[in-house]
Amino acid sequence: MKKFLISACVVVAAVLMSVTSVQAVEILFESRITRQVSRGVTYEENRMMTSRGMLDVHVLTIDIHEPYVTLAPVISMDSLGFKDTALNLLRNAGAVAGINADYFGLAGTHSVHFGLSANDGRITAINPNINAPNAESLYATFLLDMYNNAFFTYMQGRVRFLVNGVQLFDISA
Repeated sequence: MKKFLISACVVVAAVLMSVTSVQAVEILFESRITRQVSRGVTYEENRMMTSRGMLDVHVLTIDIHEPYVTLAPVISMDSLGFKDTALNLLRNAGAVAGINADYFGLAGTHSVHFGLSANDGRITAINPNINAPNAESLYATFLLDMYNNAFFTYMQGRVRFLVNGVQLFDISA
């Protein structure tokens, strides 16, 4: 079974939004290389010289309806929150392709990602410190529903401490 980093589609959407703004500038030269990674997965590297400078766009196209393709987040196998290169994380997870598409803290050797992470319908990680309920920011999130329909939405994490169904306080760190 092939595995892919689920946040790859978030990057593709971000790239598509970036390309939209690039269309307002003149493209002077464009080079496009496309490689078939596996059945249902294509990698495309676009290099453009625009009137505003060079632009490199990497696109991973994944057919989520391909029966042997699975989208899943990858994490360090060494320790929780250990920062490693995307290549090492993907290799250790047995993935054939993926894109690093979430923010994380730059200081130190460990960090939780800033956004939501879910796998098999369950939230596996959320960062309430960065995405606190009273914070103004919402995180763009790529999700698949139970029928494998892809969609984007904005999410905000909220972790509550309850005792016998009564909320005592929100947890934010």
